[in-house]
Amino acid sequence: MFLEWLIYFGAVGTSLLLTKYLPAYISEKAKNLATKEDIEEITQKVENIKKENQIELSKLQGNIDIKIELERLKAKNTEIYFQKQLEAMKELYKLRSEILPNYRMPDMDWDDACQDIALDFKEIEEKIENFTIEYFSVLYQDIISKLDIAKNCAAEGKFEEPTDFKSHQLADTLWKNVDEATKNFKQHIEVQIHNKSLERNI
Repeated sequence: MFLEWLIYFGAVGTSLLLTKYLPAYISEKAKNLATKEDIEEITQKVENIKKENQIELSKLQGNIDIKIELERLKAKNTEIYFQKQLEAMKELYKLRSEILPNYRMPDMDWDDACQDIALDFKEIEEKIENFTIEYFSVLYQDIISKLDIAKNCAAEGKFEEPTDFKSHQLADTLWKNVDEATKNFKQHIEVQIHNKSLERNI
């Protein structure tokens, strides 16, 4: 009889375990397993996004570095260009001084000065041409144009008599264009210096 009751309670216990507790346990384990899988999936997605973001950030940083380097080179090149212009300005002023004749007598007038210029037409032509070739890349177009006019005057005048009226006219035109080119170039340089000063103050 005791054995029968034992079997009965064993069967009931097993039945309760199988019908009530085991499904709940399995369900909870399944939830836990699903949650774990979800966490792993989410973690993997987060890691993938982080990697993608890191790649994008690296690309952006690379582009920024390239732009910074280009700006640095641009600034350096601009400074080199400006230094070359300052050098050209100095040489143009020197050329102007060499063309302008010395005051060689008490009553010397502009006609006498033009005659002295006419005597040096060939040499002046060569000096203007050499200057233009040396500094062409940093000269403004209006400066080049005026120097070309001056050089052409010298090229034409070297075949004329220095005392002729035509030589006087060519010498006068030559001087005016060299003088204007020098003044205009100086103005260009001063504008750049002013702009650089404003940039430093910003």
